[in-house]
Amino acid sequence: MSPVVSARRVAGNTSSGGHSVLLVPITLPRGVLRQLPGMARHVWPAVPLHVTLLYPFVAPRAFDEDLMSSIEAVLSRHPSFTFRLARLATFPGILYLQPEPAEPFVAVISDLERTWPEYPRYGGLFDAAVPHVTIAKGWRARRPHARVAAHLPLSFRAGHVELWHKGQWSPWRLDRRFPLSG
Repeated sequence: MSPVVSARRVAGNTSSGGHSVLLVPITLPRGVLRQLPGMARHVWPAVPLHVTLLYPFVAPRAFDEDLMSSIEAVLSRHPSFTFRLARLATFPGILYLQPEPAEPFVAVISDLERTWPEYPRYGGLFDAAVPHVTIAKGWRARRPHARVAAHLPLSFRAGHVELWHKGQWSPWRLDRRFPLSG
């Protein structure tokens, strides 16, 4: 049985067993983090700031080596890349940093969605992938953010993808890192 077929066999039913996310972590410089008091740390407690690639994903109880091999195979088709967080943007109730170029993220997201169509990005709520780093939600997203914008652009290198999981009653935890090629 191929790893992808095996992953699909065990991937169902995230509703009662928790869930997972594939993401590219972002580490902002301390000077920028100081401009975000009470904001960024409330987005997803315990999870670093990040660009989400696929969420919700497989329930942690369905993790096995076939699934891990399938994730690794998909990600090995994508080279590591540099990007910038160049500007602030908003969705309703969300303030985020927009990565440029977006295309490398969209390519990985599209490949993951083709491999696991049973896990549509954000549960299928949105038609297009808009890579972003959420830094504030709710009322915090409405606060003035000129001090954050003054630090932009920031440059980064995406060299790996992380798999994080959360059990039904447990907090988010890092499970595994997968390198991008090159």
